[in-house]
Amino acid sequence: MIGCGKGHNAIKLAQISSSVVGIDINANAIETAKALAQESTLESELEFVHGDFLEHDFKDKLYDVVILVRVLTCISDNASWNAMLNKSRRLLRDSALLYVRDFLLSPIVYAERYEVAKNIGLPYGQFWASDGTEFGKFIARHHSTDEIQKILGNLSLIKLEKEKSMSMNGNSVNTFELIAKKVTYAD
Repeated sequence: MIGCGKGHNAIKLAQISSSVVGIDINANAIETAKALAQESTLESELEFVHGDFLEHDFKDKLYDVVILVRVLTCISDNASWNAMLNKSRRLLRDSALLYVRDFLLSPIVYAERYEVAKNIGLPYGQFWASDGTEFGKFIARHHSTDEIQKILGNLSLIKLEKEKSMSMNGNSVNTFELIAKKVTYAD
């Protein structure tokens, strides 16, 4: 799990999986995740890593599922956003799944924030946000339909659903859930 936070979802996944790896850039969140893992009966199935996903050396084609939940919204620059997706897809073994849940453009709720950000040179759909942690303010990204296609890349789409959700600030926002499969074709 990329951006695993305090590990709650990783611990739930470990109940049905033999191995779950979570990585997060937030050291406090990883310490909490490790403590929760020790309290659970699943510690041997869990590994939590503090670090930057793009800099960490994960082995390619090793994972059955790569999960990004509300992670891509935190990556404002296109080069890092593309690198995160390329690396995520590269980690998948054949027939493995990519699961992404993130924010879609929400022009009614965020119109003013999008406009203010656009006036200072940010692309439409990006804006200043606060994550409530020691990292403070960051540029958030809400995704367009074109960006969803880029997320998919060369994977085969299994599911794409759009729905309403709540942001960490309590705003009603548009979100999407994408499940895609790495398909390899024999020569």
